[in-house]
Amino acid sequence: MGVVASGGTVTYSGGKVIHTFTEIGSTSFVVTQGGNVEALVVGGGASGGRAGGGAGGYNYDTEVAVTPQTYTVVVGKGGLTLLGSSNNGDESSALGITSKGGGYGSLGALGGNGASGGGGIYANGGTDNDPGSTGFYGGASASASSGGGGGGAGQYGQDGTGNPTFTGGNGGVGVACSISGSSVYYCGGGGGHGTGGNGSGGNGGGGDASSLGGEAGTPNTGGGGGGGAHAEPDTDPTKWGGVGGSGIVIISYTGNSMNAMCIEGL
Repeated sequence: MGVVASGGTVTYSGGKVIHTFTEIGSTSFVVTQGGNVEALVVGGGASGGRAGGGAGGYNYDTEVAVTPQTYTVVVGKGGLTLLGSSNNGDESSALGITSKGGGYGSLGALGGNGASGGGGIYANGGTDNDPGSTGFYGGASASASSGGGGGGAGQYGQDGTGNPTFTGGNGGVGVACSISGSSVYYCGGGGGHGTGGNGSGGNGGGGDASSLGGEAGTPNTGGGGGGGAHAEPDTDPTKWGGVGGSGIVIISYTGNSMNAMCIEGL
């Protein structure tokens, strides 16, 4: 008969039952009949400083055994910008899978370490320190006038350039996954700010950098926030880096006969 479960927002596509969890915090996935499921767990993206924020962790498992019980599902929030400070994203977890948050984009030093590293300013980008998930380093910069892009789940963040261009690095590209019923990119890094030009966010929800304040990472993608123009933490929010995109958890399995009738519209 197959898996029978409840929790999250339930949709149907291609003979699959899909449970999508987008609400930040802890909720439940209740299994009344066990079997094997697919699971995508994406951590929260980091906020940008002047450099781009790193993407949240990406974990996709095509065969996870579940048994009749209540499982806790946690969706991590994206990193915040508080008085201009940049912060890591929060981890997400489900079915024994944990994906860390991304590493913060630098304000003027090393990028933060995380599932994917944040971009650096006059220093190296942060490292990818979540061995359980896909992630890459943030971009570096040898100048105080440009920041590296945040690392993505599928690519390193690009380095910021020095004299004479001082251009921020682009965020690393994320990874595409079709568990939702269509191909969607997750976990792109945020772009780095530069006085001569701004980096773009990586495909997968990464925010663009801007002198008017970095763009936020897209919610429920784990994208990193884009870099802003501030040199130090300050009270002018028009210069802050963008907040990170929240994470997401999606669980999918082949529908039983009753679900198949719904899928086919019978």
